[in-house]
Amino acid sequence: MLLKVTLVHTFNGMLVENTFGMESGDGTVPQDLADSVAATISGSAWMSGRSNAMSLTRVRVEDASPGLAATGEVILAPPEPGDDTGNAAPPLCALVVQWRGLSKGKAGRGRMFLTGYPASTAVAGFWTSDAQDPASAAASVIFDAYGPAGSGQLCIINRVSAGVKLDPPVGTLIKAFTVDNVIRRIGRREVGRGI
Repeated sequence: MLLKVTLVHTFNGMLVENTFGMESGDGTVPQDLADSVAATISGSAWMSGRSNAMSLTRVRVEDASPGLAATGEVILAPPEPGDDTGNAAPPLCALVVQWRGLSKGKAGRGRMFLTGYPASTAVAGFWTSDAQDPASAAASVIFDAYGPAGSGQLCIINRVSAGVKLDPPVGTLIKAFTVDNVIRRIGRREVGRGI
């Protein structure tokens, strides 16, 4: 079973979602995984270094393949805010975590865009270590719990291979991650940029 985990945030009234995949046994109940991820993320370094205008509000887990299980969701009450009181960079300015999988080529690469870091950490198109270090700690929360040293379930969900749509999607296990220091825009692929 391939599951899509979504961490849902609000940032100055705007909805921001971070997603990642997990491989699991056929009998896995998405609600159980949502409870587990919420327990792992709550009180962790996930929101460290981010603006207090941004809050993690819920964790959603969906069955990506075969798509037959009910969606699981945990609503965090109260929402978990960031811990920085400075002005945040605009919501579309993101720091990118690049996931590296066991496969070569595009099937072994994935990205997660993290927003909400202070504007003071963005200098001349690059993030300083004051944003990169908390972002690395945030990615480590997921990687340590669900990556190779944890449960080994963390994966990249591949929906296309060699230009052909995969039905059902296929997961590639993640073996490492890096944090990119270039400021990226969410939702737009930049020329000369990308993985």
